[in-house]
Amino acid sequence: MFEIIKSDLHPGLELAYRADGFSTDGQAWEVSLLKWKLLLRLCSRGMLVADGGRQTCGLCALYFFGHEDECENCPIKKTGHPGCRGTPFRDYLVAVKKGDLALAKQAVAAEIVFLRSLQMGLDFSYMLYFERDQLWNALQAVVEIAWAHDPPALIHFPDHALPIPLDTWAPMDKKEFQHDEPEFNFATVLNFPEDAAVLEYLRARNDNIHNGPPDPDKKQGIGMIYLTVYREIPDQPASDLVLLNFSTTGTNMSILFEGSGSIRKTFTGLLEKVPGVCGVFNRELRGQVFWLKGQQLSEEINDPTLLPAEIEATLGTSR
Repeated sequence: MFEIIKSDLHPGLELAYRADGFSTDGQAWEVSLLKWKLLLRLCSRGMLVADGGRQTCGLCALYFFGHEDECENCPIKKTGHPGCRGTPFRDYLVAVKKGDLALAKQAVAAEIVFLRSLQMGLDFSYMLYFERDQLWNALQAVVEIAWAHDPPALIHFPDHALPIPLDTWAPMDKKEFQHDEPEFNFATVLNFPEDAAVLEYLRARNDNIHNGPPDPDKKQGIGMIYLTVYREIPDQPASDLVLLNFSTTGTNMSILFEGSGSIRKTFTGLLEKVPGVCGVFNRELRGQVFWLKGQQLSEEINDPTLLPAEIEATLGTSR
């Protein structure tokens, strides 16, 4: 979707957007946020890349180009920021011009928070890393705790098709994948043992739930949870790992993910069973490592997108 190219307008590198057009507000937000999350990863790895301006902004694609009134109906303009004036985006432009990596990273992080505050609030996720040859075992372990969906998604191999009884969500009409595609997107309901946080979430949602104390032997379905399976980790195509990213529908489920010991224990159990390499709870701008190479732990990291080897190096120097 995004490429890093040599800039014609700036010294150094610049983002470029290489994908089909789109027409919905949700797609515009998705592209805009993906852009800034990519820039955050690049900054964290010491790369200062020009953002590409309107050509790489999903919201600009929908609300700027083709309109007589610039930024017509753009949600950022509606908050009093026409042309993104007064937003962290402008700070990032200054940082790139000055070659100030620290300022750039600060501006990118602030821009993500700003966009999230306009769109849907918090977007926490559980990130589970596995060796590449464990991918299908990991997916099977997820299926075992998920509500079965009929018809299943199909993963096509040269000599057979593997049914995965999960729904898909991106693109909405795609129900079949080739085994070597870089990513698969599923939407599912996962079963978690009851704890106080799970019951509080379901009651606030007005589900028909009992009023008694949590029963750890009883499981409740939480969803929709969006599962993106990265056969190729973004910006790390040579990695020998795969990533299963379990993300939420917004603020309320993000708070549940953070507060539920049952959910943490369930994802830890997946890593133990398959087994996995690393588990990170992603709070967008910070992360908590809860599993690393067979060991449970609880360590904070500043960048939740660090790969397991980078996490190991970071924790090794901070302990």
